[in-house]
Parts: sequence; C-alpha cells; structure tokens
Amino acid sequence: MPDTPVAPRLPAPARAPGWGRRIWLGRNANMIYAVVLAVIIASIFVPYFFSVTTVNFLLIDAVPILLMAMPMALIIITGEIDLSVASTAGLSAAVLGVLWENAHAHGNIWVMFVVCVVVGAACGAFNGFLITFVGLPSLAVTIGTLALFRGLALV
Repeated sequence: MPDTPVAPRLPAPARAPGWGRRIWLGRNANMIYAVVLAVIIASIFVPYFFSVTTVNFLLIDAVPILLMAMPMALIIITGEIDLSVASTAGLSAAVLGVLWENAHAHGNIWVMFVVCVVVGAACGAFNGFLITFVGLPSLAVTIGTLALFRGLALV
C-alpha cells in the first residue's frame, strides 16, 4: 500500500480573550482593582460591613439614581440630552411634600404618588413637545426647563 501524504499539522488559532480576561486585564482594570481593594479594607476595618443593613442602605441610595440613569441612557443613545432630570425629580418631590403637608393624616398616599408621577410625566411631555414638535435643540430646552422646574419646586 503506497504511503499517502499527511497534511502538516497547523497551530491552533489564537482565541480571543474571554470576558473575565477582558475585565481583569482591560483598560479599566485599575478601577476594578481599586474597588476590590476598598471592599477588602472596609471589610477588615469597618464592623458589620457585610451586613444586611449596609446592603439595604446602599440599595436605598442607588435605586433613585438608577431609575433616572436607565432612561437617560436611552436618551443619550438617540443622540439627545436631558439636563432637567434632577429638577423634574425635585419638582415631583416638592409636590409630594406639599400634598403630604396639606393632607393632615387623612390623605391617601397612593393618590399622592400618582399625582407626583403625573407631574413628572407632564414635565417630560413638555420637554418632548418643545423638542419634537417645535424643533428646538434638546440641550437648550432642557437647560431652560431645568431652571423652570427648579424654580417651581422652590415656590
């Protein structure tokens, strides 16, 4: 039987690094190392750092920011900007405070929450109307409504 030539064995192609390698060796790895170091140091020196109470307080602080940041990401993806988000939240909170003060313990908190959501939605609809139908640039509109909503909250 004649010898059949065998194809030479090629080296395996280089694989792309996995997600773990990209995270720990990427450009932003220094920040990850700093956070890990801060957590280690805090767990050593701060009593009850890994307690349920600490996680609860962290979530209480982070949830309002996340609720504002997630829709803001969608706005930025479309190439627009909204600078009046915090002023809208402040106006809604001020409306809740006024409603709570005037309720004198017999008002329904859920109705107050709905009123605050409607106030926030009306502020957003006003911004959207000026940007989409009137055709004004989003940066100028939201700077103006930032001042408007903040002023209304102070009143």
